[in-house]
Amino acid sequence: MKIGLRAGHSDNCPGAIGIVDEHEQMKVFYSSVKTILENYGHTVIDCNSNASTPSRELSEGAYKANSNNVELFVSLHMNASDGQGYGTEAWVSSINSKSYNRANNLCVNFGSLGFTNRGVKTSSTLYEMKYVAAPNIIFEICFCDSQIDIDIYNKYSWEKLSYMFANAIDSNIPKEPKVWKLGWNQDSTGWWYCTDLGNKYYYKDCWQMIEGSWYSFDSRGYARESAWLEENGKWYYLKSNCAMAKSEWLWIDGECYCFDEHGVLYVDATTPDGYRVDESGAWIP
Repeated sequence: MKIGLRAGHSDNCPGAIGIVDEHEQMKVFYSSVKTILENYGHTVIDCNSNASTPSRELSEGAYKANSNNVELFVSLHMNASDGQGYGTEAWVSSINSKSYNRANNLCVNFGSLGFTNRGVKTSSTLYEMKYVAAPNIIFEICFCDSQIDIDIYNKYSWEKLSYMFANAIDSNIPKEPKVWKLGWNQDSTGWWYCTDLGNKYYYKDCWQMIEGSWYSFDSRGYARESAWLEENGKWYYLKSNCAMAKSEWLWIDGECYCFDEHGVLYVDATTPDGYRVDESGAWIP
């Protein structure tokens, strides 16, 4: 998905300053969120501004979003109310907005961290709601002038906050940062293989022989699991343990298939043990 993202306000037109500085905090948050979204295959369009007036920094962000035809736009903010308010909230144009569910996910995720969930609010008059063509969200992570909120905010790393944000936008992204160890690792999405802890290198977009078995890793770095894979007109199968099937028969979705010593599916052929398989590779009883 192509996502327009900006840290609300600009260096020349800063936002609220309370216990922490809203714009300075959101610049860091922006960079962390951008990295995670991109790591999971999304395209992030930089919609930040250096304008010196509120109207110009808003219009510049909207222009960047619209000219790049983003599919979703999110503006990152911290709230302020002279120390009186606290909690997390999100704004959308209406309850019918295509961004409503993601905005609600943000409130739920950040509410689970301890912030009071103030819910999703609607306004059709806010600048970004009026002038950004894509479904959009203004996300107020918490109040920058609330000691209650800042005490909660300071408990979490940028990485943790960013994963909670990214999961609200794309549920395929886990809520927790990956815990790395050398070799095989697992999270709620699947298995990946780390080759260098210091640099956090891992296999992706490749086949790899590991301890005598072949594995196929996708563009995100996850090992394919219980999945068919077609390459150069040949079919392979990655089993439930992620290893490639080879030199064996397997029952898959009610059909029996045979794979040669290289992992290639026999198709419209007689197998070495004398059984016929049809054009889909299924055994003919």
